[in-house]
Amino acid sequence: MGFVMIVNDVSSQKTSTLSMALQSSIKTELFKDLIEVEVNGYCVDLHNDYDCMKLKFNQNELLMSFTSIRDNSKYPVVMLKFKAVELKKLQIDFGIESQNKTIDRLYRCRFLQGEELIEYSKEGKSFYVLEFCEGYAVAFFSDELLLILE
Repeated sequence: MGFVMIVNDVSSQKTSTLSMALQSSIKTELFKDLIEVEVNGYCVDLHNDYDCMKLKFNQNELLMSFTSIRDNSKYPVVMLKFKAVELKKLQIDFGIESQNKTIDRLYRCRFLQGEELIEYSKEGKSFYVLEFCEGYAVAFFSDELLLILE
């Protein structure tokens, strides 16, 4: 991997770390879809240009591996790694035959605690929702998001 850079949430209440092979600057805005990221003028579009090949949850880390469906892609493999994950929802339909999955949406959002919508957990973690076109869904808390470009 290259170097580590700081990504500030719009609310300025929390700072997340984003690590990638190239230096870039993005903000993790509330409800902003994170499936398109611009890295030094190059758009990494996880919905239109990549298929999700692996979704792995191990020791509180959620790793998603994507492979480009374009022959001339600058980054043939992209990985998203969420650290210190607390899994809250996992919905998978094992009747679906497709091997590869297309990511539909990934965003940071508020969550319901009691009767109040909260942006960060008591531990300072953000709440993320990941949805696939095929109907899969994952909801989880995480305090760090790493984007790894290969």
